[in-house]
Amino acid sequence: MESVDVSTFMGLFQGNPQVFAEQITDGSYRPIERTMRWKDYQDHLEGEATYGIYPVLPNNLTMLLVWDIDTGNLGHVERLADTLDLFMDEDQYLIEFSGRKGWHLWVFLDDWYSSIAAYRAVRAVLQLAKMEGTEAYPKQPELSPSKPLGNLIKLPLGKHKLGNWSYFTNRANAHLNNQAELSDTRPIDGEIFAALVAEYHEPQAIELNVGRPLDRPPDQLPPCMQRVFDNGVEQGSRHDALFGYALECKNRGLDEAAALEETVNAGSRFSPPATEAQAAQRVRSAYQSEFSGVKCSQPYLHREPNPLCSKLCSRYVAIEGMPATDDAPEGSAIRGQRRAGQGEINQGDSLTFEVVLRKSLDDGRIRLLLENDRIPDLVKIELEAYE
Repeated sequence: MESVDVSTFMGLFQGNPQVFAEQITDGSYRPIERTMRWKDYQDHLEGEATYGIYPVLPNNLTMLLVWDIDTGNLGHVERLADTLDLFMDEDQYLIEFSGRKGWHLWVFLDDWYSSIAAYRAVRAVLQLAKMEGTEAYPKQPELSPSKPLGNLIKLPLGKHKLGNWSYFTNRANAHLNNQAELSDTRPIDGEIFAALVAEYHEPQAIELNVGRPLDRPPDQLPPCMQRVFDNGVEQGSRHDALFGYALECKNRGLDEAAALEETVNAGSRFSPPATEAQAAQRVRSAYQSEFSGVKCSQPYLHREPNPLCSKLCSRYVAIEGMPATDDAPEGSAIRGQRRAGQGEINQGDSLTFEVVLRKSLDDGRIRLLLENDRIPDLVKIELEAYE
């Protein structure tokens, strides 16, 4: 890598002065609780170490706006750069190849500004570019007890521990002169920053009501278990599959004798076939256990990359609702399904989600990616609606 002036680099890439982070060999980071020194920046630029900074200060101020495009699609870089061009000159942002699988776009502020405003500014650009699913920093409006440092971002022009050297580039991904790009870059002033912030629109809130499980005929197996019945399983999974099959019989309300008959029949299709004694042992265990159904995570159920699930599965709950706005268009009801038992969703719950991604489909429907911070294991769900 060509030589880069450390002082110029330090002046642009500033974060929390109390802590920074070092990337270790597996690609993760460990915090270092002290001020980042001139020598640290030099080591990063020379490849002796790889560091990241936390761009938000403890008092919720920042001087950086950053977008992280990890799709590998250079067209997304161009789309985001075109949006920035609406507000600033090309020498007021940097495009960086991150050294692994994507690009970072950096904008520098001429002073320390509220992280709340910065959060809105980066998301306003994503909204205008129709790229709401892209990561942007700051990731949170303010620091919180659960995220006291915020999210770090790797400094540019270093060597990624799982990749290659980072460098500044243009929309065609041509390697530019790093020092020249640093020297020529100008921060944006408060007027441009305020114009970005003003473009931000709060995500539409959607109220969802969780209903009862979607109906399935009592004599019908979940599609994953039906495949076990139809195709069998290989040696090594037979015992688990027999137990799961017996649990599903129990879940359907069959008595133990009827369950044994069906489980023997299912086991006869295995390779090699399960014996009647093996089936009887698993049925006995299933009917004596407190489990009411097979776990969806069992590997014998899902040999393909994606689970064979459908609306007929009793482990799905119906979700429906309306956009929580006064001017919601007629007929815009939302319907979907969500796997039960993942997150704190219970029948009768009423939850408000934010729409973080909206995509129009060819048949007049829209696909919504929803987010709810209350449920840590249910960060995002997808639903479809009719416009």
